[in-house]
Amino acid sequence: RTLVFLFLAMSCQENIPLIAIGFGIYAYVDGRRGKWVTWPSVCGVGYFLIAVLWIMPHYNEGTIEFYRLYGDLGNSLTEVVINCIKNPVKAVSIMLSDSKRAWMATLLVPIGFLSLLAPKTMIPVLLVLGQRLLSQRHAESTILYHYQAEFIPFIFVSAVYGIQRVRSWTTELRTPILIITLGILPILSMGISGIPQELLAITNHAKTPTKHRTEQKREATALISAGAPALASFSFQPKLSNRSGLYSFHHLYDGHYTLSSRRYTIPEPVKYIILDTHEPLTFSRNGFYTADGYTNILEILNPSATVSYARNGIVVIDQSPSARTLSDTSLFSLRPHTQPRWLSGSHQLSTEGFTNLYNVTLNGVTLHPATNNYRKLNCYWSTVGTTKDFNVSVALETTSESTQLTLVPGHRIWPPQSWGSNHLVRTSHYITTDQLNPDQPIVHIRMKPVPAGQPIK
Repeated sequence: RTLVFLFLAMSCQENIPLIAIGFGIYAYVDGRRGKWVTWPSVCGVGYFLIAVLWIMPHYNEGTIEFYRLYGDLGNSLTEVVINCIKNPVKAVSIMLSDSKRAWMATLLVPIGFLSLLAPKTMIPVLLVLGQRLLSQRHAESTILYHYQAEFIPFIFVSAVYGIQRVRSWTTELRTPILIITLGILPILSMGISGIPQELLAITNHAKTPTKHRTEQKREATALISAGAPALASFSFQPKLSNRSGLYSFHHLYDGHYTLSSRRYTIPEPVKYIILDTHEPLTFSRNGFYTADGYTNILEILNPSATVSYARNGIVVIDQSPSARTLSDTSLFSLRPHTQPRWLSGSHQLSTEGFTNLYNVTLNGVTLHPATNNYRKLNCYWSTVGTTKDFNVSVALETTSESTQLTLVPGHRIWPPQSWGSNHLVRTSHYITTDQLNPDQPIVHIRMKPVPAGQPIK
């Protein structure tokens, strides 16, 4: 019966056989012999080799190149292993980089590092830990994603055994150890874990509409016709998975399949494009962001496409036949300097850094009255040279408070680097009224650029 459940566990993911091998090592360290060591080790090694050498290549069809997980350590998994042996200093420097130490701290700090008091219980997961530390894929060394699920049971079981060990000690020994594990280590880890920065970001953006974005995503998803081909960013893919024509926005944006040199192409015209322009994995440099990724999206845009939804960075583009063109939509317009300027704006505005850093001038903004629970914010730009991508940090100030926002000019599809030199540009953004105090009018708007490729809080 144990072997049946071991097989079922290993069939879930290729890393689970490594944990099975780890259980064999744990049994040996724990003083057990025979079947306790042999069966998990043999089954783990066997299934791992079958999965890596046969099952995955068979269904992968040469698309995903797993060695890319390990950066410049090698051009094949064999080379990665050989180079780690030949150059252990380089391997260790990768495994103990600042980001990897921060990741390990965030794994352990929720239970006060008590797992360190029972390290033997962590042995089964050590091979997976080694793989994660060598991997140079950001998503594998952050607690934001599902990759860390393998560690959770071992961290908590180790913590339980750690508490049991502390209880067996004398008071003279117990007190300083608890002070170190529950007090000093968590405090020291805060400096590298990024937790204080995240808490500060939450505090600073308390008025952003995070709790309402879920409802807005539902509204956006409801606009997608059943069965219609759609290009969707991460957060919309599960909601639209009941169709054959569902395509990955982040793969098309990047231009390639994940961990692959193979180009990502869409075999049919898509009727809808739906995306969250604030998604951290798609639009951060640790994810799929590239400065020219927008060109891959422009290639599939229908000249008659219209924007059917835009709220707080959530955008739906309908590619059905229409009389309106992209240049006439409510999100983006561009014209040469030789044509008349748009109205420069009707609100008091302070800006900094746009011209010096990005060769673009923000001439003015207009915040329109509320309509259907949102307000339209128009930004009027002029380019004085070739610019590069940026986001915009916004402070909407009343007489007593300030609301912080982040805008994405061009909504990832017409970003600043696509505007060209000597052009007038209007970008429009739709802000839900729950972000603003209806009883206090906006008296001042402050804007400054933020480098693109950084996660939007």
